[in-house]
Amino acid sequence: MTRLATAGGVAAGGAALGLLLTALPAAADQGYHTQNIAVAPVAGGSGSGTVTNIHANGPVNYGIERYRLRGAAPRTTYEVALTIFEDTACVTPVPGLRFVTAQLTTNGVGNGNDGATFSAAAVAPLVREPAVLNGRWTFSVGGAVAYATSCVQISVDVPPGAPAPAPSPQPSPTVGP
Repeated sequence: MTRLATAGGVAAGGAALGLLLTALPAAADQGYHTQNIAVAPVAGGSGSGTVTNIHANGPVNYGIERYRLRGAAPRTTYEVALTIFEDTACVTPVPGLRFVTAQLTTNGVGNGNDGATFSAAAVAPLVREPAVLNGRWTFSVGGAVAYATSCVQISVDVPPGAPAPAPSPQPSPTVGP
C-alpha cells in the first residue's frame, strides 16, 4: 500500500505508478474534469455516499477528491483508498497501486466528509504521458471494505512541469558493403 495523499497535502506515490502510466497509452483527459461516483455499502450494509473526482490539471492543484458518507456507522473512521486495476471490471489489481488518500470519520448519525488534494509537483514524477486507468475507491474499517464505488475509468493528463517521457530507442541504420 502506498500513501498518495491526505487532506493536509500530498506525499510521494510509488514508482510503480510512474511505470504503469508510461506503459498505458490513452487519450488526454481534456474532457474529464469532474466525476461524481456513487458509493454503496458492501455486503448489505446501510448508508451511501459519493466520491467527487476533480481533475483541475493546474500548476498548483492537479487533482482534488472529495469523499462523503451518509447513514454509515456512527463515530467510525474509514480508510479511503483508490486501487488501480489491470482490467475494466476491476478484478485484477495492479500490484503496488493501492493508494490510501484519507481517513474519513463519521459523526454521531453516521455522516462524514473528507478529501484529498494532489499537487502538480507531487504528481509530475509519476505521470509521464496521458493514460486511462481502471479504478475503484473503497472505505474500509480494520481492513474490511464497508463501502465501495463501481469500477470507473480515470483519465489522467501529464501535469504542468512533468518531465517528458524518454524517447524510444531508434534502430541503427544498416550500412551496406
